[in-house]
Amino acid sequence: MDRHHGGHVRPRRRADLAAGARVDHRRRVPEPADVFRLGASYRATPALELRLWGSLERWSLFKQECLLSKATANFNCALTDRGVPTATAAGVINVIPRAWQDAVAVRAGASYWLKPSIELLFGAGYDGNAVPDKTLELSLPDQQKINLTAGAIFRDFGVNQLSLHVEYSAFIGFKRTVAPRTTEPYDPPSRVPDSAGDYSEFVGVLTVGLGYAF
Repeated sequence: MDRHHGGHVRPRRRADLAAGARVDHRRRVPEPADVFRLGASYRATPALELRLWGSLERWSLFKQECLLSKATANFNCALTDRGVPTATAAGVINVIPRAWQDAVAVRAGASYWLKPSIELLFGAGYDGNAVPDKTLELSLPDQQKINLTAGAIFRDFGVNQLSLHVEYSAFIGFKRTVAPRTTEPYDPPSRVPDSAGDYSEFVGVLTVGLGYAF
């Protein structure tokens, strides 16, 4: 499936810019079509529930974003492996290579009831990396990461049917190093910045919520 966006871009030539010229264009972005998820839960004891789920996301379908001129009949974005339009391509203005790869995720969790009104929550998970070094950019960073969660739900909190939910989650990205390029992976009109550097990530999220059952 393709997502299409209508709009306008200004050409790069200074004379055209000075004249305020505009070009109708269409942005073609292939969408990931397949996401597979499978999960299960098991009540080990009356006070303990175990949960496990995993997913496979086919990001390998996200090969590039292509900017096409609507003024060209039968515009299409057929490219070589180097990102150069083939003989059958038409109306290509600019290409942002992605070449993402499939990624997997897995998460395990558990609930333990100290008593019917107090549920303790625990979880841990892993999320894979979908973005290769050659197309990594600062606007869309990605890396392998783990997440850890601990929390509690207090039911009948003060009054009947009222519940208090408190949870803390930590998202920890594995350190990722991208070496500087020695050669460009693509040729014009395909362009992607050199995002060489060291990447790390830590995000902590505290969630506090109230619920009421009617």
